[in-house]
Amino acid sequence: MNYFPFFRARQNEMLAIQSLSSEIAANGRIIPIIEPVNENSTTVNSIKQFIDEMMPFLFICNPIHGEFNNNAVGLRVALIAQPLVDYDNWVPSLYVNEQTAIQELEGFIETYDGRYPLALIYYGLPERHAVCEMINAHYFRWHVVVNHRVPNDYIQSIPTNSYVRVHDPIVRRRRNADYPNTEFFTDLNTVVGNVDKLHFGDFSIVGDHFSESGGPAHAVTLHHVHYRDGSRTLYISRFISDRTDTPVDRSGKTIEALNHLVEALETLQPNNTQTCQEYKEMRKSEHARSLGYMKRMAIKHHLEVMLGDSLEW
Repeated sequence: MNYFPFFRARQNEMLAIQSLSSEIAANGRIIPIIEPVNENSTTVNSIKQFIDEMMPFLFICNPIHGEFNNNAVGLRVALIAQPLVDYDNWVPSLYVNEQTAIQELEGFIETYDGRYPLALIYYGLPERHAVCEMINAHYFRWHVVVNHRVPNDYIQSIPTNSYVRVHDPIVRRRRNADYPNTEFFTDLNTVVGNVDKLHFGDFSIVGDHFSESGGPAHAVTLHHVHYRDGSRTLYISRFISDRTDTPVDRSGKTIEALNHLVEALETLQPNNTQTCQEYKEMRKSEHARSLGYMKRMAIKHHLEVMLGDSLEW
């Protein structure tokens, strides 16, 4: 089975993937799903590095978030015409939902079919019978179903080796301080939790949520994915700054949260990732990085865990 981490490709998500693109390419069982949300230099340079490393990925061609929302033509001009058009190890992917029109599906197949394998990302089952008929009549390498938003009888019609279930295990809270210290994340990476060995994915520590910007943080919270109780089941722990009442001194609060994380690392496995080592060095120097950078580190650590864990699947 393969693991499909799903990213809305903002700067820190892309940089986290970029930092491990060589390892992901060599692993062969981790295939990121990328929804491009802007055309900045980070996105462009990341795609170029993915190509240089021969990293596989699914690339959504009709984004519903960010700069390319309702602008599939602009996306093709900005990011697909060059350099993706000459790259063979990517999968053009189409969001589908209840409102998907036959013209959109036809245009997608006409544009990309023949040279590339294709994928569908389901946020619902198209209501139009003609759309479902065309889906059934055409070969799609991957059918990615998000949060079980299509009926089971339809899922059972998808070939097992093409079906990917993506689930967001994170229940969003209004404030960082409202999150529990530790909660279950997934056991789909284990034999017990995934007896049928189905392909699976998640939205990493970010969740199925997109926001252009965040408000002032009264509490700094660091998210950390890890094993628990000697099993391969994954949990997510949060380490919160001591001060949570005002938005001042973000750097100092980052160090407070980092102190709690590093103190816990001795009991959290795995604790030998590149990210864990950087956490320890950052705590020692007491040099706080931005919240975006800390988010990037949390995503990178999660990917590092999955890179090691995939050897057990």
